Amino acid sequence: MFKTKIFLTWYVSPEDPRYWEFFPIPGLVVAIKSVLRLMRTNQLLFQRLISRGFKRVFSYNGFLVIDSLLKGFYKNDYDNLRDLAQNDILYLQYALDADILVHKDHPLVNIDDENLRLKMYRKNLILAELALKFSDKLGKEVMLVVHGWDAKSYAKCARYYTGLGAKYLGIGSLLALKNNVNTIVGIVRKIREEVGSKIWLHLFGVTSQLVLNRVNGIVNSVDASTPIRAAFNREIIIYDNGVLRRVKISSLHGYMILKEMLDKAKTKIEQKLIRGILSSQSFINQKKYLAVYNAYITLKAFDQL
Repeated sequence: MFKTKIFLTWYVSPEDPRYWEFFPIPGLVVAIKSVLRLMRTNQLLFQRLISRGFKRVFSYNGFLVIDSLLKGFYKNDYDNLRDLAQNDILYLQYALDADILVHKDHPLVNIDDENLRLKMYRKNLILAELALKFSDKLGKEVMLVVHGWDAKSYAKCARYYTGLGAKYLGIGSLLALKNNVNTIVGIVRKIREEVGSKIWLHLFGVTSQLVLNRVNGIVNSVDASTPIRAAFNREIIIYDNGVLRRVKISSLHGYMILKEMLDKAKTKIEQKLIRGILSSQSFINQKKYLAVYNAYITLKAFDQL
C-alpha cells in the first residue's frame, strides 16, 4: 500500500502560477502544447527552454513530466498546432529535462466507429514499442499510456506494455467517463491487478475527489487541474469535514467567507494567500493567488505537504 502523489498540471503559455515558489509540490505535468505555442508567441523563451531545460529556466527542482497531447479530445476542441512525429515529441521532452518521457498516444475518446477505434488502439501499441526503443537511446525511462473502452481492453493493453518491459504506465481515455466513478475505479483496479505492484501507474486527467479517494493507494500518481480551473471561475477550494468544495468569491457572500477564512487560518502561507486574494486589484493577480491557494488546500487535504 502506498500514498498516491498529486502532480499539478501546468501551462507554460499562458503561464500558470509558479506554485513551487510558495511551497514544495510533489510534481508537475506540463502541457506540451503550451510549450509549442511559444514558437508563435515567444520564440526567445522557447529557445531558452530547449537549450537550458524547464527546471533551470523556471527555477523548479521537483519531479517533471511533459505530456504528449497535442490535440484536444473533442471534435470542436481545435488547436492550430501541427502534428509531430513521436521521436520529435520524445526528444522535445528530453530537451526540456523531463524526468520521464511520455509516448505519443492516441486517445480513444468519442470514437464511435469500431473499426477506427481498433485501428487507433493498435497504433498505440505500435507507437509504445517504438517509444521504448527510442527512449532507451536517450537514456530515459518512458511512460506508456494505456487506452481502451472497457476494463478488458484496458487490461489487455497494459499486459502488452508490461510484456515489452515497461516500468511506467499512464492511464488515459477516461475523461469521457468522469461522471462514472465506479467504472473508472473498476478499470484502474483491473489494470493494477494485471500489472502487479512494481509498475508505476499514473492516472491522467481524472481528479475529482471521489475518484482520488478511491484510487488512493492503487495508482502511484495523478495529475490535478482543478486548482487552476477553479481559479479561472473565481472559485476558492475549501476543505471542510473531509470534503473539498468550491465556493464563488465574486459575491458579497464569497467575500465574507474569505474574511472568515483569514481569521481562522492556521498557517502563515494560508494567511498570505488569502490576503493576496482579498487585496488583488486585477483578475490576473487574483487568479494567481486563488490558484496557489487552491493547490495548497488540495495538496494539504491529501496529506501531500
